Amino acid sequence: MKNKSKSNIGEHEKYRYEECYAKILLERVYPEIYTDLSILDKPDLQNEVLQVGVEVTSAVPSSLREVKACWIKANNTNDMKIKSKYVKRMEQLGYKYTGGMQNWLKEDIEQLYEETSLVDLEISIRSKMKKKDRGGYKELKNMDLYIDAMFSFFSINDDDLYELVKNVNVGKNHFRKIIINVIEDNEIVMIDTDEEKYSVISYDSRQYEYALAALDMIKKEDAE
Repeated sequence: MKNKSKSNIGEHEKYRYEECYAKILLERVYPEIYTDLSILDKPDLQNEVLQVGVEVTSAVPSSLREVKACWIKANNTNDMKIKSKYVKRMEQLGYKYTGGMQNWLKEDIEQLYEETSLVDLEISIRSKMKKKDRGGYKELKNMDLYIDAMFSFFSINDDDLYELVKNVNVGKNHFRKIIINVIEDNEIVMIDTDEEKYSVISYDSRQYEYALAALDMIKKEDAE
């Protein structure tokens, strides 16, 4: 394991799946904006040459985050006893382990999945803005925010997301772009506050590839 500390700006303790996945997703979907992002801290993803930084956060319900943590640990071990422990915990939380291409629908037909609400997203954005206002971040010209969210466009539409971000992401320390990863639909929404526009891109056909690449990054770091 690398000997890293989060005590100083730009240093990092350990790769998190969310950061690895965000790095891969952004570099593959938006290669003209994000390339060669380093996983560091304050902000989480950085390219000093391009003067781009991305903070990574999650608005996924806490119980589902635990399920995701169990899934990562089950995937990253060859020890069947350890794998069984995490698979069992997933089942206790209402989710069946399906391997590398994990199905995030619950087995409980009355509540197929736990959703992120607009309020959850607002809380995530405001929380990161407050941390940014307190300082301690590497000074980069362009600062963006990436948010994992669990919902479907059947329940929240893209116009709702745009209006929320437009109303919340304001002030001198606002984020240039806010990127929302809509996990349930495998779609990504990029909202450009400065240019007052947004776009929606599907990555459904590549989701499995991106997930495995993120897991592989963690395995490689653990092996060092």
